[in-house]
Amino acid sequence: MLLADACRRVVAGAVPEHAAAIKVRAAGTCYLIRRAAAADRAPSVVILDLFDPSARVELDTGVAEVVATLIEDGVTGKDA
Repeated sequence: MLLADACRRVVAGAVPEHAAAIKVRAAGTCYLIRRAAAADRAPSVVILDLFDPSARVELDTGVAEVVATLIEDGVTGKDA
């Protein structure tokens, strides 16, 4: 599963049943992608490097969609 696809699935809430996150490998790094939600703010997507937990990013769902599109365009060589 591509990193971009995993981000989109997490944004859409389409993770496998009983799963809280999706693990993917990209560019030699293993990432954990999960949806974070708190009562006082909008849902977000957390992308965490499993080999370096200090390397993490939290994006609102709209930004996560844009990042997923940029990743796919870069992989497929599409022009913006």
